[in-house]
Formats: sequence, C-alpha cells, structure tokens
Amino acid sequence: MARAPRAARAGNGVSAPARELRIVWRYTPDPQRLPEFLATYASDGVWAELFRQADGYLGTELRSLADGTYRTIDRWRSPDDYRHFRARFAPVYALLDEACAALTLDKRQETT
Repeated sequence: MARAPRAARAGNGVSAPARELRIVWRYTPDPQRLPEFLATYASDGVWAELFRQADGYLGTELRSLADGTYRTIDRWRSPDDYRHFRARFAPVYALLDEACAALTLDKRQETT
C-alpha cells in the first residue's frame, strides 16, 4: 500500500501536500552509444525500472535538446520519498550509475 504524502502546515493551519521533487540531469551521450543511451534513460529504461521499485516515484522524461545534449527529469512525490529510495537502493544505484558511465561523455546534475 502506497503511503500518503507527508503534509506540511500552511500558514492558516490547513495541511498542504508535500512539494513534488524533480531531479534534473543533463547528458552528452557518446555518439557511438546513442541508441543504448536512449534505451537506458527513456521513461521505460533501466533507470525508470529501478525507480519504479520505490514508493513515490512519479515518472521520468527524456528530452533531446538543440545542442545535442539530453535532459532527464525524474519526478518524485516528495523529497522524503527520494531520500528513502536513495537509502534503500544505494548499492544498486551505484552499480547502475557505474555501468552507465560509458554511455556518456559528460553528465551534470542541474537541479534537485
């Protein structure tokens, strides 16, 4: 059973839902490995498969940018959900991150 988002107190005493978290990364894929990069980082790729195992994951978007780079946007119901995911899946996340390093020439986190 999925847990409800943690509520935050608004100034009027009414509970408001927790703020959605977006994790944004920008990649320069290795041109030799572009098809593999696209399959790995797509909304149905291996990263999304890992994220779907955690409560609070809302989805991933992969966007192609005009300069030849790509942006992923991973959406989480709340910062707490993302923190719980990272704690629970830290070893698997690290292994997948290392395995995917060869797919890119550059990787930068833009926002959290």
